[in-house]
Amino acid sequence: MTNSTLLNPQVSAPLQLPVLELFYKNRPIEVAPEKTPFLIGRENPRAALSVRGEFASREHCRIEFHEGKFLLKDCSRNGTIIKLGIAPSFRLKSEVIPLTGSGSIHLGTETSATEACILFKVSLRAL
Repeated sequence: MTNSTLLNPQVSAPLQLPVLELFYKNRPIEVAPEKTPFLIGRENPRAALSVRGEFASREHCRIEFHEGKFLLKDCSRNGTIIKLGIAPSFRLKSEVIPLTGSGSIHLGTETSATEACILFKVSLRAL
């Protein structure tokens, strides 16, 4: 009789679900996949996150969850400036980008004094 070792046991790893955390004016906001689409806009009562900002649009951008990723779509006139980690920032204009890791979202303009700066962090949580 030969003893064998099971090389790939069917042990299931805990399921993990991406969660997006937004921070606006030091206030944390959790965006789970089921809370999308998540609208961000200037002083808009219909928006999930209503911000102040001279260059922000009423329906500035929206966050959607598709194929396991959070996607940010710019819907504004002035664009959305994204900074991912330590990479240089760049402007979206009617474009979509996956949000990964951590960074910042600036609505319309990128200045340190802007009212329309949102920090973000994408992490995984066990179900």
